[in-house]
Formats: sequence, C-alpha cells, structure tokens
Amino acid sequence: MVYKMTSSRIAFVFAIGLAVLALFMINGAEAATLNVGAMVPDDESRVDAVRDMQFTVVFAEGDDTITGLEIVVWFDGTETTHTLVCTDCVSPSPDGTYAIAGTPESPFPAAGTLVETLGSETIKYGFIASYDEDENGVHW
Repeated sequence: MVYKMTSSRIAFVFAIGLAVLALFMINGAEAATLNVGAMVPDDESRVDAVRDMQFTVVFAEGDDTITGLEIVVWFDGTETTHTLVCTDCVSPSPDGTYAIAGTPESPFPAAGTLVETLGSETIKYGFIASYDEDENGVHW
C-alpha cells in the first residue's frame, strides 16, 4: 500500500508540473526584440579612420505596448553613442529598421571615433532599445 500511495503522489506532482508548463507555452506572448544588427560598410576588413560609418538594427514590438522608444548604438571602449531613427516605420507602429540619421549638422560617425585607439582595433558595437514599459530595455 505504501508503494501505491508514493506512486500516486509522484504522478500527481508530475501532472501539476505539466499543467504549469502548458500554461506558459499556451500564452504565446512575444516580447519586443532587436534583430539583424548591421554595420555599413560590412564587406571591408579595414576602413580608414575618416570613413563614415552607418549602423542599423530592426526593432519588433511583439505583443508589448511601446511608448517613449529610444534606440541607441554604443561602442565598446568609448563613451560614444548615437540615437537611431526609424527609416521605414508606419505610424503608430514602431516596428521597422532604425539607422543613424546623418545630417550636415550631425553627420555619420567617423570610424576613428568609434574605437579606443587607432590601428588594428575592431569596432565593437551593440544596440539598446529603451522604452517606458520596460526598465531594462532590449539589447542586441
């Protein structure tokens, strides 16, 4: 009788565990994401320090409600960040490709400003999307 009761308890706990797991999987909610980060030019192994660089990333809001969105690109070893703007968003959705908005007053960053020292250093970068509904933001 003891064996049968232990077996029933294990089966009961197992069934509850499966039910909880199923609840998480059925929800299907998707969070906001950053995808397909890119640097232009990306086909050159070495660029001149004065070469203008462009950085892009694709933002998808998923099932999140997004307000106060700001996406920046950061560079390892420097304090430099650049705010990105959407190049193909259809209002009011923030989904789309974000890039540095180069203007005569604020041109694209020169490659030499994105590394700690000039020479054989690699430009290491990432993206952060910050918005009102998530204090941690989304990172790529």
